[in-house]
Amino acid sequence: MEQAGVDMIEIGIPYDRLEKVESDIIDSNQRALNAGTTVEEVFQMIADLRKSLRVSLVLRAYTQTIEDYGISKFMRKCKEYSVEGVVVPN
Repeated sequence: MEQAGVDMIEIGIPYDRLEKVESDIIDSNQRALNAGTTVEEVFQMIADLRKSLRVSLVLRAYTQTIEDYGISKFMRKCKEYSVEGVVVPN
């Protein structure tokens, strides 16, 4: 995607309590959860991506996910891996 010219990539962290969102989001979210994806694994993926990726990275995570992980810990990891933003949907 970077080579194609994108300026930013959004990476979603799966959430186990989705209710009223689009079905394609629920499906992809459920696949990630079924595969055992965790917040820690997402940060590890970002660490691996940062070895070669130069575009901005933004995370999409629900409030409860961030709180469960630990707000301070979550923000430290974002800073450590140069995450430029966090989208927190209602």
